[in-house]
Amino acid sequence: IINLCAFHASTLWRLGDYQAGQEVCTRAYGILAKVDHPYSRLLIDTVQGQIWIEEAKLDKAEALLRKAVQQCMTHNVLTMLAVCTGILGSALARNGKAMEAVPLLEKGFADRIYNAAGPYGRTFMRIALGVAYRNLGQLKDAIRVGRKAVEQAGEEYGHRTEALYELAETLRHADDAAAMEDCFMETRDAARRLGTPHFEKRAAAALAKHERHHA
Repeated sequence: IINLCAFHASTLWRLGDYQAGQEVCTRAYGILAKVDHPYSRLLIDTVQGQIWIEEAKLDKAEALLRKAVQQCMTHNVLTMLAVCTGILGSALARNGKAMEAVPLLEKGFADRIYNAAGPYGRTFMRIALGVAYRNLGQLKDAIRVGRKAVEQAGEEYGHRTEALYELAETLRHADDAAAMEDCFMETRDAARRLGTPHFEKRAAAALAKHERHHA
């Protein structure tokens, strides 16, 4: 049931309905108050963290994911370590702590912590590392990692769409207008194909802003 709640809440925020996603997370935490199951709690923590990141509640997301990474080690739930580390890295990078996020994620790659979870966990880490490099102004590294994230992200769950969006943002920072425009268009089209209006709207808004700026 917790697994289903995690995927339900994740789907809802990708549809842009943060409130409904939050309600599902709250319901899941109610169940977990009566059942001690670390893996299930970590599943919900990762989705809760993502919702808070999208809502720009970055201090809350950071605190939750710091604890989640620690719980992975304490309870030996290594299958969740890469996902938790990736989302923590994302929260740090967006919360003015990219300097901490980069070594955290680079060490995760060096230690191959994603091996326990497969490509799913690695995608979270790679997208977050691209954002962290971008926010440090290391744009060449950010573009390199961002392109790799797009290349390796699976089409399912919208991971590739998210990777495309963040790569487009990095290209915008790098003042590569043509590549940025192409990437936002690809993001919009991929999001439309998958039925994820959250990223479709964000990509469309970025394109509209770019067009207004150059009108």
